[in-house]
Amino acid sequence: MPSAMTGGRDSSVATSSTRQGEPTPAANASASRLLKNFVANYLSFAAAVLLSVVLTPVVLHHAGVVVYGLWVALSAVGAYVGLLDAGVSTAAVREVAAAIALGDDDRLNSILDTVNVFFVLTGLLACLVTLAIVPFVGDFVKLPPGTLEAARVALVIKGATTTVGFVRMIPSVGLYGSGRADINAYLGAALVTLTQGSQIAVTLLGGGLIGLFATSLGCQALALAASWVMARRLQVGRRFRLHVKVSVLRELVSQGWQNTLLSISGIVSYALDALVLAVLLPISQLAAYDIALSTANLAGNLSTTGTSLLVPTYAHSNAVDDAARQFKLFTRAVLASSSIALAVSAALVAYGQELMSLWLGKVPAHTYEILVVMNLVFLVRMPGRQAAVYLAGIGKVRLISRMALSFAVINLGLTVGATMWLGVIGPVVGSVPQVVIFEFAVLPKLCCRELGVSFRSYAKAAIAPLGATFLAAVTASLTLKAWLPDSTLWAPVGSVVIVLVSVSALVVYLWSHDLEVKVILTRYARRVAQRG
Repeated sequence: MPSAMTGGRDSSVATSSTRQGEPTPAANASASRLLKNFVANYLSFAAAVLLSVVLTPVVLHHAGVVVYGLWVALSAVGAYVGLLDAGVSTAAVREVAAAIALGDDDRLNSILDTVNVFFVLTGLLACLVTLAIVPFVGDFVKLPPGTLEAARVALVIKGATTTVGFVRMIPSVGLYGSGRADINAYLGAALVTLTQGSQIAVTLLGGGLIGLFATSLGCQALALAASWVMARRLQVGRRFRLHVKVSVLRELVSQGWQNTLLSISGIVSYALDALVLAVLLPISQLAAYDIALSTANLAGNLSTTGTSLLVPTYAHSNAVDDAARQFKLFTRAVLASSSIALAVSAALVAYGQELMSLWLGKVPAHTYEILVVMNLVFLVRMPGRQAAVYLAGIGKVRLISRMALSFAVINLGLTVGATMWLGVIGPVVGSVPQVVIFEFAVLPKLCCRELGVSFRSYAKAAIAPLGATFLAAVTASLTLKAWLPDSTLWAPVGSVVIVLVSVSALVVYLWSHDLEVKVILTRYARRVAQRG
């Protein structure tokens, strides 16, 4: 089979070299490819949001708050078992991108062969670990009478789904590392549409908790098959071979375990919140937290859906020693993600209660209060999230992994204490010190040190321009709250206007200060107009 960089390859994946042997810019480093990937990811995200808007109230009202709470709690198990990935997926994406940047076919093939074997074995191990938890599910979650057997069956199905998800990482690494995140995004959109559409039907037909998990397993298997087909077609998929290059595996695991420490830190800091609430509070109270989290996640995901694709681009630029491009990408990522988070947060703070009422009808108590605090926390997290993406892209996660774990342990202790004291809003309050100190201040400063620039230069390029977006968001929010009729039905209109006005301020700034962005957006707009 031809390698990813030889004859018959897709032009968007290929890397060429100059006659002097110097690597030329590839798709991973091109602004046009980034724009295409961003657009595809946002389309996928939009599909997920639209379907979630329907799925959540269907499960909540037709299956009940108990089944909804169990669905959330048991789904979280997959995140913990996912640590068996050992951070190898991120490390492999980085190394695939670097190999393509340097035109090293042998290196690329060794990475893909090693990834094949690693994820099949870890997928099987993930299933065994999940099955080992099944007999004890009633010990760590407060289950209402009569739900134990259904919870155990659902967890068994979740184990199988996790295994399929691990195997699906094999083609995804090739697609993502070669700059074809758009293909991953389209496949993800199809998976979300099929999964959540089927879950809506299963819930309405009375499938309950088991039906929700069984549907997810079937759709994940179909997504695996589709991913393999696309990876092979684009010449970035490998036939499965029992061939592992030990030196490559050692290198990937060496990089990966640092990523794993960072993942553990994230799980301890944030993903454990659902289990903390499930252990300390009645399971029915988990609904308020999860609904607020789902709504607040809209701001977080809208802000990072595009910039999360920068890992292979950072890896490419690092491989060819292009520090100037890394600095520009990093500061623009912080600015863009923070601006979008600010715009969506302003809309949710202004109209969150009304939007949730339209969405769910009866909103659980304290949901809006949790939503407001979560949005403020998510906004402050943006620089840290972009810093983590940059450090992962250049293979320097070790700089922050141990520090992140220390902050995460403190965060967990504060979360437990705040939950016992404040109730369901406790996990959000407990995370504030970590977000402000570590993610907003420490992580960007470490990135500045790696880039060889001052923190002042970073703040001038990434933070100072947020003033325009902030002013636009506040002005739009106050104006609309004063002039629009005080009616729930007007909430979507007001929210959309706030977001559009705020994001427009960002676009105007980039258009006037970044020639590359101006050129790329102009070309893209012309192509869209011609196709239309």
